[in-house]
Amino acid sequence: MGTATLLHQGRCSRAEPKPGLPGSKAYSWQEPLYPSPFQPPGCGKAAWGLGSLCLFFWLQVKPEVLQHPERFSLIYSQHPFIVPGGRFLEFYYWDSYWVMEGLLLSEMAETVKGMLQNFLDLVQTYGHVPNGARVYYLQRSQPPLLTLMMDRYVTYTNDTAFLRDNIGTLALELAFWTENRNISVNLWGKSYVLNRYYVPYRGPSDPTMFFDDIAADGEPWGHILFKLFADEVPKIAENFCALSTGEKGFGYKGSYFCRIIPGFTSRGDFTGLCGTGGKSTYEEKFDDENFILKLTGPDILSMANAGLNTHGSQVFICTARTERLDSKHVVFGQVKDDRDIITAMESFGSRDCTTSKEITTADCGQLE
Repeated sequence: MGTATLLHQGRCSRAEPKPGLPGSKAYSWQEPLYPSPFQPPGCGKAAWGLGSLCLFFWLQVKPEVLQHPERFSLIYSQHPFIVPGGRFLEFYYWDSYWVMEGLLLSEMAETVKGMLQNFLDLVQTYGHVPNGARVYYLQRSQPPLLTLMMDRYVTYTNDTAFLRDNIGTLALELAFWTENRNISVNLWGKSYVLNRYYVPYRGPSDPTMFFDDIAADGEPWGHILFKLFADEVPKIAENFCALSTGEKGFGYKGSYFCRIIPGFTSRGDFTGLCGTGGKSTYEEKFDDENFILKLTGPDILSMANAGLNTHGSQVFICTARTERLDSKHVVFGQVKDDRDIITAMESFGSRDCTTSKEITTADCGQLE
């Protein structure tokens, strides 16, 4: 872990963060505390200047993720952690080893202990530490580093009591690999049993998302459920999932169906509010994934765009067969229910796309 990752605004992080600050729907966060403008020995002015531009968030998952896990792809962890880079909102297993090394050098042993406890809790729950803190990583386990992480912590703190209390859990992680990730190899007349990095991949599941408290000029109608085709278009499906749960700090909650053409499509978004916006969870725009699925009829869910490879957050629901849009718009899901709400939305649309009533979505998330 380089010097720049430990620095912000020319100060060295030497104070443990404090829990309980307000944040996004899934997180609380706080910048580390910087008590003094300290330049480490051997750190040149160029590296020091680069470090002053870096910002690392200390994150803590909010209780809502534990209380309503069906609404989040995030896996709950009790204790605060530090992510490996500014674009992440979840921990990653191998990266955390190097994060912990840097934290120990920065005298933040309590944060390291909390991160270790998060991993120990995951072993108790799942038998191993997944690649990252998302439900879609649960079947993907990296070779174990938890024992090495514990070694670094105990070497620095001499907290042998913590090791003693959790040595059985460390053994559980190693047992997971010897029992579930092994292969027998025959070579020159001898048989060897090796542990191996292996993912028993079954393909992504097709999540069900909900848009709830849909209303026309404040009059509530109900909800719509969408089944996503994550096996065919996983990147677009994940973008829609994250925007529905709001786990990136923005998304479809409070959004509008702002362009409705009867007998054609109903389009929604949360940025421009007039069908001209768009903001993805990857970057402002991202490329078409594929055009395998077609716009075969009513209830198909597809990405809206401004031309090829310009996906953001705009989506539309087909209310008829729209074959002329095939190979121009990526299909990634369909309506499961309620078809009556789709019909009601159409009744307030027009040929020029404007709506006679304001159609809003108060809440949204993941059902399963």
